[in-house]
Amino acid sequence: MDKRDKIIWLVLLVALIALPAVGLSRYMQRVISLIFIYSMLALSLNIITGYMGQISLGHAAFYAIGAYTSGLLSEHFGWNFLITCVCGIIMTGFIGWLFSLPTMKLSGTYLAIITMGFGEIVKVLIVNWESLTHGTYGLQNIKKPELFGITLKTSNNGMYYLCLVFLVLMVLLCIAIERSKLGRTLRAIKDDPLASSLMGIELSHYKRLAFTISTAMAGCCGALYAHLSGYVDANS
Repeated sequence: MDKRDKIIWLVLLVALIALPAVGLSRYMQRVISLIFIYSMLALSLNIITGYMGQISLGHAAFYAIGAYTSGLLSEHFGWNFLITCVCGIIMTGFIGWLFSLPTMKLSGTYLAIITMGFGEIVKVLIVNWESLTHGTYGLQNIKKPELFGITLKTSNNGMYYLCLVFLVLMVLLCIAIERSKLGRTLRAIKDDPLASSLMGIELSHYKRLAFTISTAMAGCCGALYAHLSGYVDANS
C-alpha cells in the first residue's frame, strides 16, 4: 500500500466517523451499521475463498452460531456484550475447527457441497431445537451493548460507532494475516498445492487454521448483528 492509498483510506475513515454529524436518521444508521457487519462477514469469507482458494457455501451457519451464542448468553444471563461476543467468537471458532478436521482434506465441489449441507443442518437445528433457540419465534429482547454505563443504540450513534470500530479492527487483522507467514503460506497453497506440499508445507494444518480464523470472525459478525437488532431467528 503506497502513500496515496493510505491517504485515501484515511480520508474515507474520517468521512465515516463524521457521517453521523450530518444528521442521519435511525433507519439510515441501522442500514449503514448492517453494511459494516456484512463487510466484515465478507472479509471473514475472504480468508477461505480469497486467500485459501476454497469454496464455502455454509458461512451463514457460523454467522448464526455466533449470533445465537451471544444472544442466548445475553437473554438468559444478562452478560455484557463484550463477554458474550468473545464467547460467540470462541464457540464459533471451536465448531469451525471441529468441522475442519474431516473436511479440509477435501476441496472444490466436494467442500462446497459439505459446507452447504452443514449450513442446512444448522438452520434445521435452529428451527427445531425450541427449548434452546425458541424455534421460529427466535430470540427476543437481546440487550443492547453497554460501555462505561452508556447503552449503545442507534439513537445515540453508539451502535454505528461500535460496528465501525469492529470493521476497522477486522480490516487491520486481515492486513496483518495477509502480510504474515500464514498469509504467504495460504497464497502458496492456493497457487500450487502440490508444490507447497513438496516444500514441506502441511496443507491440512494451514487449511484448518485459516478455516478456524474465518469462522471465528463470522461468529463476531453474528454477535454484532444480534445486539444491533435485538432479535434473531432462522431467517435472519
